[in-house]
Amino acid sequence: MSNLLETDAEKIFQKNENIQGILLTDKHGYPVFCNGTCTQNAAGAISEIQRMAESLETSKIKHIKFENPISNFIITSDDLLTLAIHQKRK
Repeated sequence: MSNLLETDAEKIFQKNENIQGILLTDKHGYPVFCNGTCTQNAAGAISEIQRMAESLETSKIKHIKFENPISNFIITSDDLLTLAIHQKRK
């Protein structure tokens, strides 16, 4: 299953020219797949951001978005995996 997710993440990265980086981590924060500006070093930090956001609410947060004038950084999670995408703003 991991190979299928890696293949899908690679397709997303290659198809959309606005995506600068993509990272897929397991529930422990270990990188499963990374490409572009999202490196393996960012995996732990991204998982920690997701955990902190979930602890702020009684219900699970599924989506976090950081914005600046140049780009967006989106983190989406479920019980098993966390997906982070860094993309240029349109």
